[in-house]
Amino acid sequence: MRSGFNPNKDQLVPPSKYLHQVVVPVHIPHQTDYFKESLSILQFCLDSLTATVQPFTLITVVNNGSCEAVVQELNRRHHEGTIHEIIHTTAIGKVNALLKGLVGHQTPLVTLTDADVLFKPGWQEETIDLFEKVERIGAVGLIPQMNLFRIDGFSLVWEYLFSSRLRFAKIPDVAAAERFYDSIGWNRNYNPNHLLYNLQYTENGKSMWVGSGHVVTTFRRDVFREIQQSVPHQLGGDSEWYLEEKPYQFHYHKVTTASNFAFHMGNVSESWMEVPSTMPKTSTRTHIALSPSAPKINRVAYYWRYRFWRRIMMNTPLLFRWCILRKGLPKSVIDSW
Repeated sequence: MRSGFNPNKDQLVPPSKYLHQVVVPVHIPHQTDYFKESLSILQFCLDSLTATVQPFTLITVVNNGSCEAVVQELNRRHHEGTIHEIIHTTAIGKVNALLKGLVGHQTPLVTLTDADVLFKPGWQEETIDLFEKVERIGAVGLIPQMNLFRIDGFSLVWEYLFSSRLRFAKIPDVAAAERFYDSIGWNRNYNPNHLLYNLQYTENGKSMWVGSGHVVTTFRRDVFREIQQSVPHQLGGDSEWYLEEKPYQFHYHKVTTASNFAFHMGNVSESWMEVPSTMPKTSTRTHIALSPSAPKINRVAYYWRYRFWRRIMMNTPLLFRWCILRKGLPKSVIDSW
């Protein structure tokens, strides 16, 4: 039976004090073999995250079928208040865990990050600055990677192919770039020139690399105005691309910060991994000034630009060579690119 009237009926959800959400999916099913040091890596990740964000940040962790030791660690942090929201699920897959964390909030920005990312001071400030100063940015990554413009930055190549805003530039921190590829298990037998130059875009005094990876990326929330119920893969397959293509459905651009503002740690603790000192929690920011939301483009326009023409331009040797030569890549490295 029911007695009385529920006071919440027909009431609007009160405005949130948060401007930026960070969603961290965690899958550590046991503490042996591949996952032997994963709990320590997770602690580095969460400690660095809480040390480098301002109070307007909502931290959501989705426990994606982890073992009891991880559950206890996450519950402890939630009880202390360093994690604001925790969702416990069975092993439903990384992207499905991210989708669970996304819904229910209205922050203008949302960062989706792996649980093995070490955040550096200033990442949040630089990310917000890019969104506010550069028109039509839909996603900002924190870890510069080589050749992203060929796969994940074609919107800028398409629009600024004949503009001086888009030029190749030298990568300032080659050691940090090498560290990323070490962390994902690559041998150093890749083309070394790919770590010396990258395609850079400049607008309103801000420079950034073209494209963004999927290890840690901040999105405009409005790109997720339409999301599906679930994706079929635990990890990999086309599940990552489901999120990565979202900005292009609105003709937004994807970029990465000019400096390395995060490190991918992998699954083995190393001596260089240090949690930064806690930044002063002094921000009085009450809003993030994003450009107006863009309408979703139709499916034909999306495939014409981001599938058909991207493949033609980036996979036709003569056309690609002309493109990188026009964008200022030195002739001395073009032949070996």
